[in-house]
Amino acid sequence: MKKWISSLLTLALTFMMAVPAFAETGAQTSVINGETITTEIIQDDAQYRIVESSDSTGTYTTKFNKSTNEVSVYKEGVLQQSEVITPIEPTPTPDPLVTKDSPSYITGPTDSAAYTEKGTDYWFDLYYKVTFYENETVGWKISLSDQAYPYYKETSTNRDDLEGFREAVNTAETKEDTVLALGGASLASLYAGVLSSGITGGLSVIVGALLAVGGSLTAAVAGFEAFDANRDAEYYYYRLK
Repeated sequence: MKKWISSLLTLALTFMMAVPAFAETGAQTSVINGETITTEIIQDDAQYRIVESSDSTGTYTTKFNKSTNEVSVYKEGVLQQSEVITPIEPTPTPDPLVTKDSPSYITGPTDSAAYTEKGTDYWFDLYYKVTFYENETVGWKISLSDQAYPYYKETSTNRDDLEGFREAVNTAETKEDTVLALGGASLASLYAGVLSSGITGGLSVIVGALLAVGGSLTAAVAGFEAFDANRDAEYYYYRLK
């Protein structure tokens, strides 16, 4: 009787342990920017993590070699691209000095009581600082990647583009923070490496690559949304130049 009960408990524990593994590798569907994407982790062992992802452009298989950090993307079995991912550590964005030689320099107090400032440390080096001057003018410092820090006086002509840039930076920072909360600094650094690598493509390719290097689908989607926000920031940045 005791042996039978012991066997039954062992069998029950086996099934209990099997449930998370099944949930981890099952197909999951998400809707991002109106596009439906399906992802599934089809292999995850000491050597490889392999993800299958699909959207309206097709089905992709992304293979991540955990020993070499190489990400390889296949479409219908044909290799499309392959990159060795280098994790990137955060670099706090400096606040550049604005002088009277800066474009559109605004005379007024250098430190107003009311200003906002925000940037991304892990990805893209996006940054803005808005200063509200006593003479009711508004000055903006903005940065995109390794570009210069243009300084703009807000006008009715450029206001929408400046606000669009600010919203894109806010979104990128929020999504970066989501990845940090879900996977910590190591995952954020690895995602930064993927997003700055030569891996290119649409929704399915980027999400598939992020999911392949680690973390959950929620983290990978947040990574893609940060990437998407960076593209929006680029759009507004170059409209302003």
